Amino acid sequence: MTKNIALTFFLITFTSCKTELVKWEYISEAGIYEEGNFENNGLILHKTISKQDVASKLKLNGNEELKAVKILTASAEALIDQTTTADSVSYELFCDAIPLVPTHKGVAKIKKGALEIKLPQSVKLLGVNLETAVLLNNALDGVINNNTTIKFSLIARAIPSGTKLIGTANLKINLETKVWKCVEKPEITVFSDENKGPCN
Repeated sequence: MTKNIALTFFLITFTSCKTELVKWEYISEAGIYEEGNFENNGLILHKTISKQDVASKLKLNGNEELKAVKILTASAEALIDQTTTADSVSYELFCDAIPLVPTHKGVAKIKKGALEIKLPQSVKLLGVNLETAVLLNNALDGVINNNTTIKFSLIARAIPSGTKLIGTANLKINLETKVWKCVEKPEITVFSDENKGPCN
């Protein structure tokens, strides 16, 4: 009899405990890529980024919510064939959030015998131009909160003009993301700022 009473008390106590779920903020990075081929003396490469693109890269499920995105770096890499007659490659990276003015530009020297070159100025935008970074991040905020899109365009040209480029190039946009996920509330944590309140 005593054992039955004890077991009943245990079951009531165990089943009456409710797990508190809270929205917890996680910060991670997502890389968006696009690749294209050089045709004759140049290349134009476009990449449109949507909220779905970022969520797909992060492999989000129904228990997670994408809350914010910030651009960290933009870079391009070219794989140049040895039969290329060009001496260098000039490049410009544009974003439709900042019409007509490139966010990145420069010239990369093609070393004889080298198949791969990294175009310079793969630079954190905040270190280049604060206004540029603000405009881009405002546009990305619209991508997340208003379901708009943002488009980047990479334009590369052979130097000297008229020489031939053979190979491929890829554009990489690195993003910092904030995601809210429903988790069991930790009993002890020093990261109280990451607790965004109870789940609905």
